[in-house]
Amino acid sequence: MSEVINREVTEDQVVYTMEDGSSHSMPREFSERLGEAISSGMALLEAKGRSDDEAAAWIKQHVERIILRHEADDAAA
Repeated sequence: MSEVINREVTEDQVVYTMEDGSSHSMPREFSERLGEAISSGMALLEAKGRSDDEAAAWIKQHVERIILRHEADDAAA
């Protein structure tokens, strides 16, 4: 998954535009909860002695899985 280059927030959606030109949207509430989880995860991993890079790589891997699962759920609905 490529890096986010733009994030657009509406009343009920967040749309992420990626550097490869693709875009992904999710409900705003989900995006906010995901952001809170990422911040908490970074703090916990850093407290366990992980470097910022290690923590970021671990969280990125798990967030990508969450986003892909969210998109699959949307497609199935």
